[in-house]
Amino acid sequence: MSEEPAKQSHFMGWTLSIVAVPVLYILSYGPVVYLINRGTIPHPLPKVLVGFYKPWVWLYHDTSLRNPLGTYIYWWINAARAASKPLAPPPSPSP
Repeated sequence: MSEEPAKQSHFMGWTLSIVAVPVLYILSYGPVVYLINRGTIPHPLPKVLVGFYKPWVWLYHDTSLRNPLGTYIYWWINAARAASKPLAPPPSPSP
């Protein structure tokens, strides 16, 4: 009888992992786009990065997820642009 909660716990853990890993993979591309646009990740992109995100690019180009993924990436690109702009003009020097 004590094994029943343990089995449920393992089942919940595996179910969460099966759902969480792909979602985190998809969401991880946004910060990478941010870093690319900030110049932190150099051009040309490292081959390992290109290979790692090849499935993501496929999802974007060849599935119905194009619009939501595009909106998500657009948000990160705008965040990178906003971060590169000064929030206020620098103070003018006093004479």
